[in-house]
Amino acid sequence: MTKPSTHTSSLHRVYATIRLILLLGIVVYLAWEMVRHWPDVQALSVRVDGLTLCAAALLGIMAYQCLFGGWLILLWRVGCFDRRQLKFYSRVWWVSFLFRYLPGKVFLVIERVRMGSMVGIPPATGVAVALVETLLAVFAAVWVSLLAVSYYVGQTQWTIIGLCIASVVIFLLLPASIRFLCSVSVVRRKFPEMASLTLGWRDLLLASPAFILHYILLAGSLFLCLNLVQELPWTVFPGICGVYALSHLAGAVAMISPGGLGVREGALSLQLSRVLPGGVAVTVAIGIRLWFVLLELLSLGVVMVLSPQLPEAAKAASGAADE
Repeated sequence: MTKPSTHTSSLHRVYATIRLILLLGIVVYLAWEMVRHWPDVQALSVRVDGLTLCAAALLGIMAYQCLFGGWLILLWRVGCFDRRQLKFYSRVWWVSFLFRYLPGKVFLVIERVRMGSMVGIPPATGVAVALVETLLAVFAAVWVSLLAVSYYVGQTQWTIIGLCIASVVIFLLLPASIRFLCSVSVVRRKFPEMASLTLGWRDLLLASPAFILHYILLAGSLFLCLNLVQELPWTVFPGICGVYALSHLAGAVAMISPGGLGVREGALSLQLSRVLPGGVAVTVAIGIRLWFVLLELLSLGVVMVLSPQLPEAAKAASGAADE
């Protein structure tokens, strides 16, 4: 195995230092906003409404199922979907999904490949599908973030017409853009697994709505939670969809923290400060992250209880018991 060059090691150290400084800066900003608006935070009152909370939870859980559904569609379109293995797929996806909170999403891909190979998904295909899944999520966030225009400039007739045209154009260009990225020589060298990908324009177009719906449903959950703090008219819902997708996009593009931790909250609180006091916006942004993490853990728990062990894992457990 070749050792990394001194130049590469130095770049990694510089990147790690910059990443740490930026992340600390975001944490300091969030803390400062809460301190600066502490009276507003103290005056914050949350309305308890069981029906609204249940609806918000349902929307959040459905949003994550959309991501899982998008992954299944990609597997189907590359010819690796096996109906007999469907009962195992949810465990493969959900267990690996939570590994995104480790830096770089490397462990997510490793776990997806390791567990996927137990149910007949070739390793190269597992890596390629995980990469395309990430690209689709980023492009879907770009598409939904267009709705933020209505949040900042209002919902005029020309704004709505412009948004509709831009949305259609981006939606149609999305598959072509992903295919172009996958064909770039630099990407091919870094991710040789992409060469085994057989996804066409129609395949990507078929999978993309699941990722778009993911952000809209998450924003719906956020909107219902916001109404427990401050009542908002439904006319601002498209704008909330846009700003929440923008915060996801900031977390994905920045790549300075695992799962966008801190970055997403900073971006969301900055945008929510248009409708909420600064300190309250920060509190809500952090609270909504904890809310979605809770829904993720709840979904994982249900999957672990209802989904059977993977074939090889079950054999290993049986062998250990026999010994």
